[in-house]
Amino acid sequence: MMKKPNRKPVVNHAEEPCRPRRIIGLMSGTSADGLDIAVVDIQDRPSGPVYRVRAAATTSYPPAMRRAILQMMDQPTGDWETIVRFHHAWASWAADQVISFLQEQKIARRSIGAIASHGQTVAHYPGRKKLFGRDCVGTFQLGDPAVLAEQTGYVTVGDFRWSDIAAGGTGAPLSGYYHHLMLSRLTPHRRSAPLAMLNIGGIANFSVARKTRGKLIVTAFDTGPGNCLSDLIMQKWGKRRLDREGKIAATGKIDGEILQKMERLAYFRRRPPKSCGREEFGSGFLGRFYHRAPRSRQVLADRLATVDELVARAVSRGLRHLGKIGGVVAVGGGRNNRYLMRRLGELLSPVPLVGCESLGLPGDYLEAIGFALLANETLSGRPGNLGGATGARPAILGKICLPSG
Repeated sequence: MMKKPNRKPVVNHAEEPCRPRRIIGLMSGTSADGLDIAVVDIQDRPSGPVYRVRAAATTSYPPAMRRAILQMMDQPTGDWETIVRFHHAWASWAADQVISFLQEQKIARRSIGAIASHGQTVAHYPGRKKLFGRDCVGTFQLGDPAVLAEQTGYVTVGDFRWSDIAAGGTGAPLSGYYHHLMLSRLTPHRRSAPLAMLNIGGIANFSVARKTRGKLIVTAFDTGPGNCLSDLIMQKWGKRRLDREGKIAATGKIDGEILQKMERLAYFRRRPPKSCGREEFGSGFLGRFYHRAPRSRQVLADRLATVDELVARAVSRGLRHLGKIGGVVAVGGGRNNRYLMRRLGELLSPVPLVGCESLGLPGDYLEAIGFALLANETLSGRPGNLGGATGARPAILGKICLPSG
């Protein structure tokens, strides 16, 4: 085996390492609602990085682009030319959004040190499978970081998940470590039990961090579907993008027989580390249980109530893997589904469920901020997947792409 070279910090050429870095975090989740952009000032300190969000916003995908993304997620195969060209097109579009955002926010372009781009996940295969005699896993995010670097002129860190996979992990969720960085600054050290983060996007995931004998242990895993199933139902049969605030689901009746069949999926019985995507919980999943369009508005409501119950039960079962916790903090778009949040509160009780706003966390931009934090770890030469949540060895995450200018 080749001897590994000594690790040296990667210094952002735009700033001195002792000064704060201003990093733009870019994130688009499984729901593909649009691109979250956050400008984050990050200062390294001996006790860990501290950060301040300077500006944040979400820009929607053009309708045709969003349709193409969702179609790509739901199909097991695709046209190679479209995939490769889309890889370029997404990055080029994101670069335009970054430049426009900085202009709108009147943020000096020269003040930006780097971009952290998660990209748009369209395929994720965390389970090991033999290919040419080798155990292989894989993930793919649209948006090549080299294109972003060239079009914006900024150092760009991207393809975070592959570094974790290369180190033996599942590539997701990577949120556990940056949730730890965020909560460690907000919650008092005297708390007897740590808070767990529940991120409900297209997919729902838990994370909790605790120190045991001086060692950081992070538990983070996808519990299963989040908003993806109810969004699919609304887009397919409800003529809307989503069930806003869960108002339609709240009028429905849970179909216990269908719910029981859904819960038989092997994913729900697996222990962490584990991650999933629309490969498990997309149109194919819905098609197993709903073969025809709903014949009435009430039937539509029943389907929404049933899939929201599936989400709530999967989350509540996830508690058993977290150990003792002091409460659950809900982030992500799913926290706006009042029906789902009510059911979660009932199923998680007596563990308290609170919204992220109560802790001063911007729930809509948490992941964009988080990837900015991960990019800072990368540029500082530090692993960004500490705690072992994905099953990987500690790894410096992402690929660093430099602009030519």
